[in-house]
Amino acid sequence: MIEQCKKNDFEDRLRHLKLPTLKFRRIRGDLIEAFKMLTGVYDAEACPVFKMHKDRETRGHSLKLLKDRVMTKDRRNFFTERIVDVWNSLPLDIVEANSVNSFKNKLDKHFSSQDLYYNYKSDLAGAGNRSCK
Repeated sequence: MIEQCKKNDFEDRLRHLKLPTLKFRRIRGDLIEAFKMLTGVYDAEACPVFKMHKDRETRGHSLKLLKDRVMTKDRRNFFTERIVDVWNSLPLDIVEANSVNSFKNKLDKHFSSQDLYYNYKSDLAGAGNRSCK
C-alpha cells in the first residue's frame, strides 16, 4: 500500500490516487456501451433491444429510452433496465456526440463534479436515487 494513504479512509485514498469508485466505473461503462448500441457501432442483431420513447416532444434529447415495468428484482438489474434513468438524464450534447471518444470525453467532463466519483455511498445527481442501486 502507498504509505501516504495508509491512515486515510477509503474515499480519501481514492481522491489522493485520483481513482473513481467501482460504482462510478460501472455506470460509465454501461453508458458507453449503451451509446455504442444506440448509434449503430455494434451489430443490431447482437445487441439487446431498447424501447425508444415514441413521443418526440419530451424534455431532454431525441434518444430517450422507455422504461418497462418490471415485477421482479432480478429483471430490474438487467442492462436494458438499469441504464434507462441514467441515460435519459444525460444532456443533449453528450448523447448526440459524433464518436465514441467524443462521448467519453463529454461524459467525463459532465460527471467530473459528481460525488459518486469518489464516494461509493452516494447516488448519481440528476438521475434521482433510482438510477444506481
